[in-house]
Amino acid sequence: MKLYEISEAIFCLLGETEEEMTDEQAAALAALEMAFEQKADSILKYRQSLVAEAAASKAEEDRLAARRRALTKKADWLADYLLSEMSGLGIKKIAASVHKAAICIGPPKVSIEDVGTLPDEFVRIVREPDRNALKEAAKAGRALPPGVTIAQEPYLKIS
Repeated sequence: MKLYEISEAIFCLLGETEEEMTDEQAAALAALEMAFEQKADSILKYRQSLVAEAAASKAEEDRLAARRRALTKKADWLADYLLSEMSGLGIKKIAASVHKAAICIGPPKVSIEDVGTLPDEFVRIVREPDRNALKEAAKAGRALPPGVTIAQEPYLKIS
């Protein structure tokens, strides 16, 4: 039986008994509860194997990301090295056997020493809700703005 089928059978059995349970019904309920626990145990074990596999995948992902960062850093260093040497020798272009390289002027780059001194026309303000302040207001009994609700949903704690 599937877990939901066991649950349905338990609900049906409990729905049948309006008064005292017979010994037969109690035995059937005990058997269904045992089947439910066994099925739940199997689900938890399978879930744990998925969590372990996800952790292993994350570790491999992190290892590959670190390798990608190292390779990118080395490639960037080589480009900077070539730019430095070409600039030092006054060479603007080279055409090697497979690749070409040319020193170009990049787009304008803006550097700002102190953002606080900029006029408003040069500053973007991001409006973002403060969820913690909303939770504290609700906890204190204050009315929440329209369109804001706070809900506590059940969750499964697995240990």
